[in-house]
Amino acid sequence: MNALSTGSIAEEGGERLLSEWQNSRVTGTRHVRTARATNDQVIARQSVQRFESRVHFRCPACRAHNVQSVEVPELNLGSEAPTELISEGDALLWCEACESEFSAAVWCDASLCRFTLDEHPHVVITGDPPFYAEDESDYWIDYDPPDDPLAICLTTLNQIVSLLTPKPSHIDDPQLLNRMIFAQAITALETYLFDTLVRRVTTDRAALVRLLERDKNINQEKFTLRAMAANDRFLEEQVRRYLGSVLYHNLEKVNFLYGAVFDFSMKASEPSWDLLLEAANYRHDCVHRNGVNSDGKKLLVFTPEYVGHVIKVIRGLVRRIESQIAVDDDLPI
Repeated sequence: MNALSTGSIAEEGGERLLSEWQNSRVTGTRHVRTARATNDQVIARQSVQRFESRVHFRCPACRAHNVQSVEVPELNLGSEAPTELISEGDALLWCEACESEFSAAVWCDASLCRFTLDEHPHVVITGDPPFYAEDESDYWIDYDPPDDPLAICLTTLNQIVSLLTPKPSHIDDPQLLNRMIFAQAITALETYLFDTLVRRVTTDRAALVRLLERDKNINQEKFTLRAMAANDRFLEEQVRRYLGSVLYHNLEKVNFLYGAVFDFSMKASEPSWDLLLEAANYRHDCVHRNGVNSDGKKLLVFTPEYVGHVIKVIRGLVRRIESQIAVDDDLPI
């Protein structure tokens, strides 16, 4: 099978179940459907548990790399047999770069989710196992970004780079410490990108207007005049919720947001952009698979030279961003 990304099903009998599910798609026997929701459906499901899969894939249309959490059907948790701990249904993936949408059939078990694109049946994409997606949107309403995200980021990077070691950190996992340092470096970058963006959008009216004008995703929600009139902070809260929902290791998405708000392209200014995209993928494997990729292979790239170079690139990027977006005064909304 020609696939952009494939994986294996851990539970015995999984391939047989997957084959049966694929055949059922031909005959039209789909047991669970989670087609793309309208606004009203989203509101109706707010009190219902949502399950998602974290997915990395290349867009079949433009080949851009995407990272996103995709809603998937809940596993059949009432089953006693491991081979029956599955779910199936429909899902929607989208490309941040070219804004294409791809409907897909999804099959999940306890080890992975597998998406087959309806209009590209040869493309099979493997995502993480389903996880409960807790709604944290209200957390960001009162979040107060620090005054100097750059200083915090650089301090963190300076602290962790001193811990890099060429010696095996554990007999069973020689790169354990370096891998943890690497994941923390990417986290420091994500935090800087988020804090810097939120701080500017919530203190600079012009930046807020640019975001609202240029990002169609933030304009998809519809609200009543009554809701707006009842809350003086309504607009700010909705913007905070939206920015808090972004995955900041999805560097292509963040690059779009920084272009919208700051008229600045991280991608165009960063000569090591591809290295950072690769590092974001590695970070995913570190955090969600303990340093194992989707093919089940242990990553052994976390030498002190590699991790040190990634940290150096991150330092250069955040300093370059800061020099491009600096303003003399913050203007309150």
